[in-house]
Amino acid sequence: FSLSPDYEQCNEEHLIQAHSDRVTAITIDSTQDILVSGGRDKFVRVYDFRTNSLYNGPIAPGWITSIAYDPVGQRVFVGTYDVCILIMDISTRTPKLLNTLSAHKGSIRCVAYDPRKKYLFSGSFDATVCIWDIGAPGREKSVQVVARLSGHQSKVKAVAWHAPSRTVFSGGDDTQVIAWDVRSGSPKQTAHGGGDAIMAMCVSDTTDALIV
Repeated sequence: FSLSPDYEQCNEEHLIQAHSDRVTAITIDSTQDILVSGGRDKFVRVYDFRTNSLYNGPIAPGWITSIAYDPVGQRVFVGTYDVCILIMDISTRTPKLLNTLSAHKGSIRCVAYDPRKKYLFSGSFDATVCIWDIGAPGREKSVQVVARLSGHQSKVKAVAWHAPSRTVFSGGDDTQVIAWDVRSGSPKQTAHGGGDAIMAMCVSDTTDALIV
């Protein structure tokens, strides 16, 4: 879609027939002109706007629930309903599986990535948030969990990373929003989201605003 200058209207510009079932996650790299998507058909696909080409990756073990992108290493981190996270290289556009991460005991619902520290944050139906030290490209086989954050009473469905304060935020079915200190692994603050489950969140590095 394209937005009007006043942001009051949007118009369809292009329709991509990429999946055979519901699309559940997308991310875009505007510098490379690529779109990465995942869905309930268990596939990750890359669309190249410059060449109008669609590239298929290997089938995942479960539905795709979430995708985070590393713009420097051109890697995607794919959360699945089958309790694992897939690391894929998309530098050649065709997704190539580099490693499968397993630490959660429930389905992965959300992932977020910090390209500076190379940390991946994952939220799960097991009510925890894991912090992974991904490292530079080429180190995918040695990825380790550096912290497991426990404080939610139910499924974690959203995570967001705020780099300036080194804080990761999480929310889920228990309606709580928890701000975690990454250094200590302890909650800084807990708030309630108005009685409804937290399904998504984002945080601005410039305005320090958290939107849930």
